[in-house]
Amino acid sequence: MNRPRPRLKDIAASTGFSTNTVSLALRGSPLVTDETRQLIEEAAAKVNYQPNEIAKSLVQRQSRSIGLVLTNITNPILTHTAQAIETMLSKRGYSTLFATSDNNVENEIQALDALQGRRVDGILIFPADHHRLAHIERLNNFHLPTVLLASAPGATLDVVSVKERQGARDATIHLIQLGHTRIGIIDSGHWMGNAQKLQGYLDALAQAGIASDEALIIKKSGYSPNLGREAMDELMAAKDQPTAIFASNDAFAFGVLDWCRMHGLAVPEDLSVIGFDNIEFSAYAATPLTTVGYDPKELAGLAVERLLYLIEQGDAQTAPLFQQIDLEIVLRKSTGPRRENQS
Repeated sequence: MNRPRPRLKDIAASTGFSTNTVSLALRGSPLVTDETRQLIEEAAAKVNYQPNEIAKSLVQRQSRSIGLVLTNITNPILTHTAQAIETMLSKRGYSTLFATSDNNVENEIQALDALQGRRVDGILIFPADHHRLAHIERLNNFHLPTVLLASAPGATLDVVSVKERQGARDATIHLIQLGHTRIGIIDSGHWMGNAQKLQGYLDALAQAGIASDEALIIKKSGYSPNLGREAMDELMAAKDQPTAIFASNDAFAFGVLDWCRMHGLAVPEDLSVIGFDNIEFSAYAATPLTTVGYDPKELAGLAVERLLYLIEQGDAQTAPLFQQIDLEIVLRKSTGPRRENQS
């Protein structure tokens, strides 16, 4: 038979203090003397008293929990960011409730509804579609602080993101500076309404006076080395083949490296490859991958601080803040100069 859960009045009865005094003592109120607080805390520990967090959240209008919505739990850069966010929130006394949209807006709507039902104090979200934000922006109507973790055109919410366009531009410039002019791109952002990386690639070509070629622009939906291999079949079927590849995520780049291995191409002697995200495995590929990266902890720190600030402001009107962090190229072994006999 289960024993009934200890209540404040049980501790009050065992110590001789009022229920109000017991409540104040367990909340650390300065209105209670140290001696009284110690007696009450010892009595609470004896019966393993645990506060009713649900009831407390209803009274305080705070659950001390934050919702975090990811687009894809198989993407290491997102899981590392999520881990950093969870750790930082825990240190501030908040728990994290995780959900994933699997890059589907309908799933995202359901996840947000579920998190609202759990009475979270705020939401951090990687949007499934950067152009379909109305259902996220509606959270403002419920005074639910929300921070987007990706750039989104015209967003009316706070944004903390990385400078994807700049990172893609720098990656392409790196290849151009090595003498490459036939540069292919494998882009994954289009299916989420995110043209930042593709635009950065085009910016770099235009800056160098290199005409873009549709045959060198391959769009794939997902995050998998298999997609990188598929894209290479298309790119290398071009009459004028590329001598370098910019993959918009490291998973695609791994697929490119594997395609080269299977077809007898040496990297970087025959083909230079650069990725994006700098996930841990990039340094341990058969040919260590040159890639564009950032510190997930920096992104997590800015996002957590901004969200907690919004929560502290309560219903006060706060103008949306747009923050972005820089990326840098991590040079390894997969990029090199274009050979003289290459087109």
